[in-house]
Order: sequence, then C-alpha cells, then structure tokens
Amino acid sequence: KAYTRIHGEDVPNTEVCIRKPKVCPLCLAVGSACEAFWDLSQAAACPIHRVMLVSHCDSCASPLLWRRPKVTQCRCGMDLTRLATQPATSFLCDLMGALRSAVYRNPSLAPWPTALSHLQHLTLRQLCKMLWVMSETLYHRDGSFVEIKARWKLLPYLDRVAAGLSNWPYGFQTFLSDTYKKDITSSSQPVFRTLFDWLIVRLVKTSRVSAATRPP
Repeated sequence: KAYTRIHGEDVPNTEVCIRKPKVCPLCLAVGSACEAFWDLSQAAACPIHRVMLVSHCDSCASPLLWRRPKVTQCRCGMDLTRLATQPATSFLCDLMGALRSAVYRNPSLAPWPTALSHLQHLTLRQLCKMLWVMSETLYHRDGSFVEIKARWKLLPYLDRVAAGLSNWPYGFQTFLSDTYKKDITSSSQPVFRTLFDWLIVRLVKTSRVSAATRPP
C-alpha cells in the first residue's frame, strides 16, 4: 500500500497526489485528455503549453475535485478551460518535460528535453526523489525546520531546483554556491558530511542500492 505502480515501476505514494487534481486549462481547451503526469505530487507546469498547472477554481476559489459535472467544468459551473494561467519559466518547463517523459516512456508522445539530457538515465522514481531532496534542502536552508512529507508543499522551490539542474554542471555549481554562500564565507567551515548529508545519505546511498539490485 506504500507504492503506486507506473508502467511496472513502483513509486512511493507520496509522489502521487490524486486527491488534489491539477489541470492545464490550455490542454483541456484543445480537447486533450487529463494527463496522468498531472497527478504527480511534483508536477507543477505543463511543458506543452508552458504554463503553471492550476489546482483551484477562479470563480469559487475552491480546490478542484474529480467529482465534478464534466472534466472541463467545476462544481460551481465555471468552465475550466477559461481558468487564468501563469507562464512557467523555461527551466521549469524543461524539468517538467523530463518528468512527463519519465512517466510515459514514449519518445514520440513525450520526448526528453535536450537541455536535460544529462538526467535521461534516471528512472521516474530516482528523478522524483532527486527533486524532492533538493527542494527539501532549500526549504530547510531557508530556515524552516518542520519536516514536510507532502511533496506538493515544496512546489515553490522547484523553479530554483530546475535552474540548478540546467546548463550542467555550471547550473548545479551555482545552485550550491547560492544555497551555501553563508557557510562558504564564514570563518569556520562546517563538516562536509554534516552539510551535505542530503547528498550522501539520501541520493548516493540510495543510488548504490538501486544499482546493486538492478538486473544486468
């Protein structure tokens, strides 16, 4: 019960958010079906129309629900194809394009963005975990110490994560510099393992386990 299977790959349930549906009004406007990609907790934007996904109705200000009269209509009667949209940054669109491609595994349907080709070897589960770990790192570095389990609550940090994963490796170097500039400029340097426990424990260790259990 702790996992959702997507194309044969077990993804933690925390990475799926079915109870809080999001839509791309522009996709609905052209008659496209609701995408499974939208139900990922960390899905924030539509890489096709390059706008942020919408989770609330403009008219009644209520969260969208699957229990509604039509796919394109809110319970209050609002036409969801007319919901206001906000443009997404190019970095975020590339990252969402990679996430979408990892879901469908069909290059003709969802090609992997060229700008993030260095991440193409990652599975959907690995990509989701990397985004969560980096977002949570930014969350804590901003001074928040309350643990967050709901991935969707970290969506505001995805833009910075997306920028850090672009223009590899220079974007990531900038990401680290911006995130740890206070520690870098301080007189006493912290222990690397303490400062980068997220990199060693949550990413490297997990990747080694995955590699060890992966069939040749």
